[in-house]
Amino acid sequence: MNTKVLLGAVAATVLLFLGGWVVFGMLLMDMMAGEMSHAYDGLMKNPPDLPILAAWQFCWSLMLAFVLDKMGKRSFMDGLMTGAILSFLIVLGYDLSFEAFFVDMYTTKLLVVDIVVNTIL
Repeated sequence: MNTKVLLGAVAATVLLFLGGWVVFGMLLMDMMAGEMSHAYDGLMKNPPDLPILAAWQFCWSLMLAFVLDKMGKRSFMDGLMTGAILSFLIVLGYDLSFEAFFVDMYTTKLLVVDIVVNTIL
């Protein structure tokens, strides 16, 4: 793994952390709370464990940077499109598994919003 991959992962982690805070923590906060109102008390940590969240985001960013590097994606648009497709498929897979295994945790609207927003981020 080279320095470019690590620097890209760090930069992406910062953008993902800040973007997630703006989108999920500010813009969609009320919608998220309303859609998860049927979930039981104590399901979500309030506030979330930020160091663990940052570690998850670093792992996600490092995985994408590593895969894009191995695929030889060097231009911004190549990386953007390939990263979006990979993110969409991974987030879709995870959210579908949540839908399959968890009872009434997410509504369909929340699943669609989560998939779209995480793909964009």
